[in-house]
Amino acid sequence: MAITPEQPENISPPNDLNSEAQGTVTAPNNLTAEPAGSVDAPNTLSAEPVGTFAVPNTLSAQPAGTVVAPNTLSALDAQPLPRTLCPLVSLDFANDLYAQYGQGKNLADIATFTRASTGTFINRQLNNLNQWEYFVDTAANDVLRREYNPETGENLGALIEGGSTNLALYSEQFDNAAWVKSGVAVTPNYGIAPDGTQNANRLIFDGVDKRILQSFTLGNASTASFWVKGNAGETIRVAVPNGAAENKTLTGKWQRVENRNGVAGGASEMNLSTFGGATARDMLVWGAQLEELPFASSYIPTLAAPVVRARDDFTITNTTILDANAEQSIITKFNITSTVRAQRPWGINDFSFYYSRIKESGGFEVINGVTLGTVNNSELSGIIYYAQKPGERTVGKNNITTTDNSGVYAIKEAGAQLIRLGNSAHSQSTDQAYYGHIGLFSYYNLALTQQEINQL
Repeated sequence: MAITPEQPENISPPNDLNSEAQGTVTAPNNLTAEPAGSVDAPNTLSAEPVGTFAVPNTLSAQPAGTVVAPNTLSALDAQPLPRTLCPLVSLDFANDLYAQYGQGKNLADIATFTRASTGTFINRQLNNLNQWEYFVDTAANDVLRREYNPETGENLGALIEGGSTNLALYSEQFDNAAWVKSGVAVTPNYGIAPDGTQNANRLIFDGVDKRILQSFTLGNASTASFWVKGNAGETIRVAVPNGAAENKTLTGKWQRVENRNGVAGGASEMNLSTFGGATARDMLVWGAQLEELPFASSYIPTLAAPVVRARDDFTITNTTILDANAEQSIITKFNITSTVRAQRPWGINDFSFYYSRIKESGGFEVINGVTLGTVNNSELSGIIYYAQKPGERTVGKNNITTTDNSGVYAIKEAGAQLIRLGNSAHSQSTDQAYYGHIGLFSYYNLALTQQEINQL
């Protein structure tokens, strides 16, 4: 249906004001109406000529086209906007997120990972009560291990380790004759083990000064470790070949106890015992390990012979490493269990010339034929970083930094450029392979400031 336009009606002005001729503008609140087309200045200010601006709050009017600073305050100087921080490579292992040149990628599109053996790690799964349960899982050859902290539920990132060998035989069968018993009764497959299977052994010690052991002759410092579960508050004694035995307090749940010997060589034994006033008499045990390292690495199951776990090799590919004088930064979130010996979190090519190193003291340094910078900090986790720009370089660990402007050194070697995480043939041969977690690795073509690093 067509709609017929209505004729305009005369509208009476509100507040008992007299109506005005069509086309005029009424000045409200008893102000005298101005001629049509003019603009009235409200609140007792005199009207300005058309096209000018009245300055409110009793300020004098400015000439047309000028800018008035409001409320008598001076205009603030313009502040620079924060830089956009986009890494050339971002490997967020803790959150399983990866990017290259600002684009989300699959990890396999950015890096190559190999390990010529299986490897164990702490994983988790939901139980029937919809609660997380943590367990020792096994990754197949060439599969990266992302490990959890069972106490906090935090994903620690990629577990990167050098190689190791478990010398303890029948690491889960304590009833085997390879384990010599003195006053200890063993019941195999008695309880649920840390790997979720029912193959934990029950040990009953029939009094004080009883033990279960294996004997070894070693040429290097070593670490003995066991997974144990016993009554909370009781103690069990752990001995390592050629080292002093130590009492460990049980927590009432599965825990890994270890003892380290820093003395190389000699014939002796690893054992669990009730010597030294240890109070435990009834407990579960699983996963014995003896390795020639100054700390315990991830568990390696054995049967009748020692078993080798190969090292993790992680190489970032298809990434341009910039020239010596270009701005660039490398940021790494790390977590290690010990600083008993030096470890190299990342390096260029085979680690032989350019690399980072966590020192025996816990300090952090970056090497490129010469030491580019060193900071002393004994913390076992946090952020380590290197930033450089022409004439200046900064090395830092957590909130401790050192800056040097005495010269510029290349952040790369000659020839093909590959960034490696954790290990290489060179770092293995010099006993400086990395054993720990890398939660984040980022490479920038900017020299990041301390404030920018803190915001990452």
